[in-house]
Amino acid sequence: MSPPVLSIFSLFNLSRPVALHQNLRPHLCTCVLCFYLKRSPRVYCILFAMISLCLKIVLLIGPGLLAALKALQEKICRLELEKSQAEDKLCSLSRAAAQYRKVLEYESYEKDTAHQELMQQRKDESVQLNAAQARCSLLEKQLDYMRKMVSSAEQEKKMILEQQAQLQKEEGQNWLELHAKLEKLEMLEKECLKLTATQRIAESCGIILWHTISSTKFCKITSVKAYLTECHLGFMCISLYSVWTLKVPAVQFYPHITIVSSSRLLIQSFSDLLLALEDELGQMSSEHQELLEQTQESQAREDLQQELDCLVKQMEMKGRQISKLKKHQATVRMKCKLSTNILAERLPELCLLLLSARMSLECFKPRCFSMDDYN
Repeated sequence: MSPPVLSIFSLFNLSRPVALHQNLRPHLCTCVLCFYLKRSPRVYCILFAMISLCLKIVLLIGPGLLAALKALQEKICRLELEKSQAEDKLCSLSRAAAQYRKVLEYESYEKDTAHQELMQQRKDESVQLNAAQARCSLLEKQLDYMRKMVSSAEQEKKMILEQQAQLQKEEGQNWLELHAKLEKLEMLEKECLKLTATQRIAESCGIILWHTISSTKFCKITSVKAYLTECHLGFMCISLYSVWTLKVPAVQFYPHITIVSSSRLLIQSFSDLLLALEDELGQMSSEHQELLEQTQESQAREDLQQELDCLVKQMEMKGRQISKLKKHQATVRMKCKLSTNILAERLPELCLLLLSARMSLECFKPRCFSMDDYN
């Protein structure tokens, strides 16, 4: 324990060591040990000052201050303990404060993150709500549009059904009209056949008369009868006589007038027939146009197309018949002109021939033939 004491004396610039009291040595040693253990500069200064004071007091006064030094030492130890306790408390408080600060920071961070998440959720929900509202408005508009479309489709369906019913009625009327017109056409064809038969008979009679007029010049009645029987024309003359006696009673007195009037009537009948056929052709053309319009509008186009084709064929046949009748009318007119000229030249011969034929027919007593016998 002496070296530390010497070192302490060297620190205080003491020339010689001072003989200390035996009771002060342990306390001084404890102070030195405390000095070596605690190396804080402030404590060092305090201890140094206290030790220096103690030494001076000890040197000056002596052992009277032992109790004061002990009390001072106890106070120093107590202060050191309190200091260590305070430092420990301060460390614990700093740790607790740091932990509390960390907890507060963590809680504030959690609160901020929760607030941010809540705000983000609110923003997302508001965006989704706006999108849902926009979709709802769009769906409402689409629903209104679909309702309008459904109502318009129902109206169009009603219109189409009404048009179909009207078209069916028109088709029924057209069918009736077509059947009536077809019946008229059949009647006209029958009349045309009858007229062609009468025309052939008239042509053959005209040719026969022409040959008889050219070949027979001032022959007797018996020779005329023989010629007629040889040429197998008795039945034709009989039929002509029956027709003249039934339909034209003026043949008994004015035969030349009846021949001219019959030719004129024949030409007029041909012209009337041509006019009737042309009227029928015009009606068929109008029906053709109507059927074309109906084929463009109605749904049953195939049936109407077939009817249209039938009408076209009938119109073509009627056109051919009209052209043939026109040609035949022209030839008949030419022949009638020639026959009228010849008849005007040879009226007396014809009168004699007709009178002789009438007398011969009265002798034969022929029966009356109708026009249906030649059909």
